[in-house]
Amino acid sequence: MKTRFWQIGLTCAVVVVGSAVATADPGEAGEKAERRERKERGDGEKGDRAERGDRGERAERMRQRMFDRMFRDVELTPEQRTQVDEILERGRAARRAWMEEHREEAHEAMRALREARESGDEDRIGEARDRVRKLMTTAPFQETADEVRAILTDQQREAFDRNVAKMRTRMEEGGKRGPRDGEG
Repeated sequence: MKTRFWQIGLTCAVVVVGSAVATADPGEAGEKAERRERKERGDGEKGDRAERGDRGERAERMRQRMFDRMFRDVELTPEQRTQVDEILERGRAARRAWMEEHREEAHEAMRALREARESGDEDRIGEARDRVRKLMTTAPFQETADEVRAILTDQQREAFDRNVAKMRTRMEEGGKRGPRDGEG
């Protein structure tokens, strides 16, 4: 059971690094994120697209932050970095194809989870979370994670696994932010 949770956490981390916002529907979730960003900036209006930044640039920054978190204290050789980049790119392509095929089902499952969390009903939350997990097990995420782990040394793999475990914990806690990497 513990191994299964570890795999799900690793899968989630690879999903975020590989997909980030690139496969996100610019609908409700994107609008919600933009509203949150405007609120944090103190900008009540949407503003000019150039001021907000291009979605592709934001997606790339998010992928880079997630990469940095996953590979913190993992000293990759130039050859490994090239291999990791290639693996992650293949994984992104596979996930884009999977997402196109499962887009509506995935959005419905995530909507149900969001609504369950807003309701505070623990039974509904558990059911919705199980639905999302079941769907995600059909996606080509684990293969990408396995390929990455295969090119790491034992020492690198230990650090990588530790980082993924931290990321998994954050995701399980609903993405609540604690101290940033390198803080406290």
